[in-house]
Amino acid sequence: MNSTRTLLIVAATSCIAIGSSAQAGQLLTAEDIVEAVRFRGPDSVMREMIKENIPVDLLVAGVASGKANWMAAAQALMPAVDGEVAQNLAIGLMVALPKAPYRALTLAESAGKSPFTNICYRSLVYMSGGLPGGPKQYTSRLELALAGPSPSGMSAQRSECLVDIAKAKFEL
Repeated sequence: MNSTRTLLIVAATSCIAIGSSAQAGQLLTAEDIVEAVRFRGPDSVMREMIKENIPVDLLVAGVASGKANWMAAAQALMPAVDGEVAQNLAIGLMVALPKAPYRALTLAESAGKSPFTNICYRSLVYMSGGLPGGPKQYTSRLELALAGPSPSGMSAQRSECLVDIAKAKFEL
């Protein structure tokens, strides 16, 4: 596994909040991102984050926490997300899957683009070496998170993820 992906997994797993130098010690919150997108649009906010050197790791760590406010922030920025930022957010979603599977699956599905498609399978196979707790523990936690009934409208995503878990057990 390359060192960048390992670093992102570690940052996402520990949910480190990193402040921007432009904000003099203030932490950027998920609510700040959502509000900024509402007023200026996702492209403008993403350009500003890059210009002000606000680390994408902050957003990745928030998404990895599985918390609804960070998922909303990522959703708001999603139209402006591509390339490396998309890859990093996909890693955050993979870490969030066992914590908040339906939030993560909803965000991945709404993105509708690679690397967010088939997020369960990707997390189990492509990220197996860097998954929190290792692949077997991660798989068990994800299976447990999906064990109960799914929220309304999520049964297809739940079923697909459970099939992916069954397939991945043979590949891990």
